[in-house]
Amino acid sequence: ARFSDAMNEASLVGLTDLYCTGELLAAVQRAGIWSDSKDFVDTPLKPPHVAGDVLLAWRRYPRDWRNDIRERTDEEVRAFVARYFEAGPARPVEGGEVDVDDARATLPDWDPDGPAFARDLADPKLRDFARRVHALWPSLARPPATDPPATDHPGWRSTLLPLLRAAIVPGERFRETYYWDSYWTALGLLASGMRSTAAGVCENMLSLVDAHGFMPNGARVYYLNRSQPPVLASTVAAVCGVGGTAGGGTAGGGIELDAALAARSLPTLAREWEHLTGPRRTVRVRSRRDPTATHAMYRYWAYTDEPRPESWREDVDVCANCESIDAKRRIYRDVASAAESGHDFGSRWLVTAGENEVAPGETSAGERRADPASLASIRTTRIIPADLNGFMLRYAADVAAIARAVNDEATAARFESEVNRIGVALREVLWDEETGRWRDLLLSDWDEDDWEEVPLVRFDSPRRVAVGLHEAIIAGLRADPTQVLHNSDFIDELEAMFSDSPDGRLLPEPWVIYLHDLHREMCEKREWHKRNGRENRTKECRRDIHSWWLHEATLGRARKLCEQDMRTFGKPVTFATNKITGHYNKTAVDLYLGFFDSSLGSESVHTPRWDVWAGDREDAVREDDGFIPGTRASDWIPLWCGAVAAGSREAIRAVDALRTSGLVLPGGIATSLAHTGHQWDYPNAWAPLVHALCEGCDAFGGDAGGKLAREVATRWVRGNATALERTGYMHEKYDARDAE
Repeated sequence: ARFSDAMNEASLVGLTDLYCTGELLAAVQRAGIWSDSKDFVDTPLKPPHVAGDVLLAWRRYPRDWRNDIRERTDEEVRAFVARYFEAGPARPVEGGEVDVDDARATLPDWDPDGPAFARDLADPKLRDFARRVHALWPSLARPPATDPPATDHPGWRSTLLPLLRAAIVPGERFRETYYWDSYWTALGLLASGMRSTAAGVCENMLSLVDAHGFMPNGARVYYLNRSQPPVLASTVAAVCGVGGTAGGGTAGGGIELDAALAARSLPTLAREWEHLTGPRRTVRVRSRRDPTATHAMYRYWAYTDEPRPESWREDVDVCANCESIDAKRRIYRDVASAAESGHDFGSRWLVTAGENEVAPGETSAGERRADPASLASIRTTRIIPADLNGFMLRYAADVAAIARAVNDEATAARFESEVNRIGVALREVLWDEETGRWRDLLLSDWDEDDWEEVPLVRFDSPRRVAVGLHEAIIAGLRADPTQVLHNSDFIDELEAMFSDSPDGRLLPEPWVIYLHDLHREMCEKREWHKRNGRENRTKECRRDIHSWWLHEATLGRARKLCEQDMRTFGKPVTFATNKITGHYNKTAVDLYLGFFDSSLGSESVHTPRWDVWAGDREDAVREDDGFIPGTRASDWIPLWCGAVAAGSREAIRAVDALRTSGLVLPGGIATSLAHTGHQWDYPNAWAPLVHALCEGCDAFGGDAGGKLAREVATRWVRGNATALERTGYMHEKYDARDAE
């Protein structure tokens, strides 16, 4: 079933404009109405207001913006928010006494008597711990959000993305479901005997991919420009009862195969794979064993270069001392890309990686406060992360196993080939023989948008010409729309190519006219601003261009052109908002890439539209500056993902390297040895990393790996139980220095 009708295209456009970018967002966050930046973007509109109406009201508030260019005062902003928005987001539901009937209305398979396995635990402390954790499910469950608003006022009024099944949320300020959390949520539900709810978690994730082309960071509109570590295939494999993961892991767990869910998931998993392997995310690097060989590897990449709406003030503060807009854009993208990794934030992404490390065998006492300004040195998109490439291998292995389980031999063979390819790349690029582990690789610096250094347009293929055209459009719709003037000659050259190319006319003539209409409008707006002494008011220029681009007359003209050239397009072109690249090119991506999808070959049918715009760089080889200094738990994620054979020399070495790394502490496995104050550094231990490393050691590391895994897991569970008993809460992270 599709749920996207509940949040129609118009609603998504409006909500993106209202909550994710622009002057209203900036004004509200600067006014400090809520202490947490996330509270505003989680606050719904008051009925009957919808996003488009509120944006129009803002432009006219307190008087027509065309005649009043001054910024609104904080008092005016507060009054506006009070009129159109609710008082704040929903408060978190605390654990405690549970109404069984209410709980079962949302979670019909929840047993108030506790999970079955708890009855077999001999230790009364652990038995009580299991039951108390199981009792938390109702307080973390949210009913399905699928009902559209009242028909007399159509439009979604919240950034919360609609879901078909009950959602499980982390709690506190995290009021929505999240991507990589959901894998461990599903494992917990299975342990609690709640397979139906776990299947609902899978269905929600699959439905989000169906609607948006990938699983976003979380189920909010403002998370639609980034993802998180890709664990959807592992989640499906675990819930469906399929054993995958290249030789080990909990996927399957001995439960009966859910063939229907497995078969339903395969096209969706293949679609997300296309997003995960898109041009911006894929980088070709040299083998460290044979410099003449190259491998396609993966990095985190958020499709934004603006402050994160949910952390707007924090991101703006990081860039307070930046001297150029380009420097700010790079930091904003790298900050969001680090958030995509799930490790937000830690020293691994910073220039200072490897500094302030605690020597193995020693302990650094006390707490340190992270310096927010240190994020100004962030360089996430220059890093090929060991953990992400491990996750990619695991994803492919799980898809192959799911396909085998339902006798889809073609899909299984395709993804088994991917497993082999990524396994070789991990071994030849990221495996460090000297230290016995995988390591993050630092790419040599270059300008991601430098056309001279990285030629995006090569006229030897239709695909490259099409990508070049779209790059010209994107350049004109970035934060400073006047950038398109730098490419005016280029646009003319492209028009000539459409007529003279040996491949024939690649773009119908009306679309060339349409492109020139856009270019002319930009030039006129720039000249108007220049004549009126407002040349540097890029926000106003952007707003004017954006308004023209989305004006109904403009859209009507585009639709008419589509109808005239339907035989060329071959299929209708949708006008949905592009959810990734944001408001710079709201209609452009679908207009132009809709054409690309239908006319440049069947291989692009499952390609998310936003991936193509980045350019075809498969032939570009990035040089590297070697491994990132420092020791981190994420270095061992490829072990869990099956990067080496069970019991192999490399697996045994990796287990021994982990045991002697200094990361294994009395209370768990520290995220890194760097004592910086960042939450993804020493001494913090996070459940996903501890679980993955324990499971990886047990599955692949022989007797020594199994012994280490049991020791760490035992201390971890007992430490969590003690903390729950002492504080009354389960925590997102723990101090690995503390035992029971």
